[in-house]
Amino acid sequence: MNNDVKKITMGAMAVAFMGLFYLLNSLSAGIVEAYLIFITPLPMILYVNQYGYKDGLVVLIAGVLIGLLVGTIYSIIFLAFSYVGGYFMGWCFHNRVSKQVNIAINTLINFIANYLVMFTFGSLFGYNLMEEGTMMVDAILESVEASGLTLGVSRDALIAAMPTYFAVALAIMSFLTALVTYLLSLIIFKRLRIYKGEIKVSDKPKPWVGYVLIVFMVGYFYSTTLMESNPTLAALFSSLGLIAIAVLAYYGIKELKRYARFKNFRYMNYVLIFTFIFSFMSALLIYGFVGFLSISSNFFTRLYQK
Repeated sequence: MNNDVKKITMGAMAVAFMGLFYLLNSLSAGIVEAYLIFITPLPMILYVNQYGYKDGLVVLIAGVLIGLLVGTIYSIIFLAFSYVGGYFMGWCFHNRVSKQVNIAINTLINFIANYLVMFTFGSLFGYNLMEEGTMMVDAILESVEASGLTLGVSRDALIAAMPTYFAVALAIMSFLTALVTYLLSLIIFKRLRIYKGEIKVSDKPKPWVGYVLIVFMVGYFYSTTLMESNPTLAALFSSLGLIAIAVLAYYGIKELKRYARFKNFRYMNYVLIFTFIFSFMSALLIYGFVGFLSISSNFFTRLYQK
């Protein structure tokens, strides 16, 4: 009996928080959906993790129905989808599903919500993201022409590549939102002592990830040759290539700083700063290659053994 009362009380509190998010979002002109969307699934995650998917489904339906009463169309889409994502993330925690699957499911849900708002429902209310992007491209081309320079890419190619750039940007934003929500959930679970799993942060990815990233890195340079003939593929290669360069450079810098501590070299931070000031992109590429060696080979392992 006491367990049933606690379950109902916790469900009511979760629904109350979900309704509060709708209200705060309406009063703050969309600040919650724009900047705090990674927090809104937490009540749903906590409840489903504690009581399972059957009881959680009732709370989810109640939270979505409240949105129909107090929310706008945009807040209903954003927050309702975040609650759905919280439902599945809570289910994954409850059933000890792997971190990769958990984050992947929520990334997909976040991507669908962002796509619906920015492309499907946005056009119904007079907002066209492609038209905004076209105006931005025209403004950039006018600025370049006014300065006497040439961009080397035609206007039609840039416009044709925009949907791919937008899709990649949405995917990155959706992934980061899911990742932050996942980490916040783990922190709260640990504080409340309701989750027995371990918070594991891997020192580096699997070796095959390094090979995939180095292929994307090479594809970044190949993308410049495709901009006129195949703008969509060029945009995809360049976007994924920049992400790969940044990730590899991160692990490269991390490995170099670790090796500097091993050799008791105190000036590594100054070396890193100088190289980035001297040539930012070249430094990224060099550290990216070091990151590839760190992830996919035992090069640094042999150095530490000497």
